[in-house]
Amino acid sequence: MYKMIVSEFDNVLIDQEEAISTEAILEISRIRKAGILFCIMTSKSLSEILEYNRDFPFIDYIICFNGACIYDVHNKKCIYQKKILFSIIKPIMKLLSNYEVRCFTANEVVSNPLEKKEDIYKMSVKTHDEKDLKFLKEKLLDFDINIRESFVDSEIYVEIIMGNVSKLDALLKLCNKKKIDLNHVCTIGGEKEIMGTCGFSVSVNNSPATIKENAAFVTQDNYSYGVAEFLKTL
Repeated sequence: MYKMIVSEFDNVLIDQEEAISTEAILEISRIRKAGILFCIMTSKSLSEILEYNRDFPFIDYIICFNGACIYDVHNKKCIYQKKILFSIIKPIMKLLSNYEVRCFTANEVVSNPLEKKEDIYKMSVKTHDEKDLKFLKEKLLDFDINIRESFVDSEIYVEIIMGNVSKLDALLKLCNKKKIDLNHVCTIGGEKEIMGTCGFSVSVNNSPATIKENAAFVTQDNYSYGVAEFLKTL
């Protein structure tokens, strides 16, 4: 029996309307009543995910900002956080002065983090094209950060978090804190490294082929409530 289900959010749990289906909520509630923890893993901000949990609470833990924060929903507190150092933010902002930059705090998005001096967990930079993406990634290699690409409505973004931060590392920290063996963790969606680390891995059918071929089970796509369909088998 699994002790925790970890689900990716975008393109996995939410549908084309960016909503979580009633079927998924009911199935998650059922497994939680059976004692299985439910964790969201996402690049989104903490406040965005908590908004989904407001009316019908269904989440136990949130791994957000690509692993820079682990939030305990029941106790309403971060149990792990790795913020971007201001000593790094300042030269990055100077480097990116001609770009559209969004900086994410726990609760809001700011454009000038040096002015407000709030804790920043993730930065997102809108690039101009593929050539510009390559240029930016090369320039950012000089900093102690992790960078990854994201795509939103055909736009390309570079996402920045602190070095040595990842969703996998955050998941390992959460499992260690809860004393859960990874063999008792089921992941739905996620990166190949995570799928290969957990006891059982599930892919929704709309995932890339490289993800599906690494999954132990492929459920329906997120438009057809694939997460709910898989949870019904438990």
